[in-house]
Amino acid sequence: MYKPIEIADGIYSVGVRDWDIRDFHGYSTYEGTTYNAFLIPGEKNILIDTVKEKFSEEFLSNISRIIDPKDIDIVISNHTEMDHSGAIPKLMQIIGKDKPLYCSKMGAKNLKSHFNQDFNFQVVGTGDTLKVGNRTFSFLETKMLHWPDSMFTYLVEDAILFSSDAFGQHYSGDKFFDDEIGDEIIPHARKYYANILLHFSPKVQTLLKDVAKMNLKINMICPDHGIIWRDNPSKIIELYDKWSKQEPEKKVVVIFDSMLISRLWEPAISLKSETEPFLFLRQKCFTGRTVCLPILWKMPSCFPVMPLGSTIAVTNSLMMKSMMKSSRTLENIMPISFFTSLQKYRLF
Repeated sequence: MYKPIEIADGIYSVGVRDWDIRDFHGYSTYEGTTYNAFLIPGEKNILIDTVKEKFSEEFLSNISRIIDPKDIDIVISNHTEMDHSGAIPKLMQIIGKDKPLYCSKMGAKNLKSHFNQDFNFQVVGTGDTLKVGNRTFSFLETKMLHWPDSMFTYLVEDAILFSSDAFGQHYSGDKFFDDEIGDEIIPHARKYYANILLHFSPKVQTLLKDVAKMNLKINMICPDHGIIWRDNPSKIIELYDKWSKQEPEKKVVVIFDSMLISRLWEPAISLKSETEPFLFLRQKCFTGRTVCLPILWKMPSCFPVMPLGSTIAVTNSLMMKSMMKSSRTLENIMPISFFTSLQKYRLF
């Protein structure tokens, strides 16, 4: 069982571990994940986010190690996806549906849709603040990172950023902080970014620039999945800046697809970036024997299931088209011959 951890003075992580999950949004999570939630007791007791519905009892048990869940005064929902909001109905039933639930405008809409209940929604947007005792909470909407309702909550006095799904990783090991696990967490963060946020990279760039203009001091970043960045939170911010720029590296990924159907050679296609062309090559496949269909593809360094220089299986052309469409580094398409392509990359 995930026990509450005091992550800063009077601030507790009360989320849960999901040891068993092996598929999340369609990609592998071989080390499970966590659903992080944060309790800040004080003059008024504040809870930031909840957990997946099936973990509600464990979640409430964790809270009860700190305070009686009935004593929670305010709930903040940074993100309404069900792995972070699933426990809200049970929680609100315990604490009282009249207690304020802070969220974005789209957050209120989504929660009403999810649960068909009209809680005491307090809609907030970028620049709004909530003063509770000696603590100030500031809100920043982060639409489409990665849902329309997403937002950050910033605890001003402690300089802690509660970042919802941003800066997270699917990891449920025995480490809780970046300084405990070190660089072993980076591949998890990279895979998470590539599968959850890669498509929204331009918005990530905009967000990072906006945050830089705000000149926020950030002592700690608390995402809703994985470890907490307390030792060097700037590291993951710098990595998001790098990954969201999607600057290609001078490497080639070769992907193989085996077919048992007869087809003729098809024209190879070059997918050009600002630097060097991408290659999409199809090979003739004869009935009765399996041959390989290669794609020679230079990808951004953060691409998820294909570490640069690796070989993976791709089962059909629709998947290939989807993968190509997902890369924002592709700018135009033009024919290129098979042998010229191989010679250019000195692969033949």
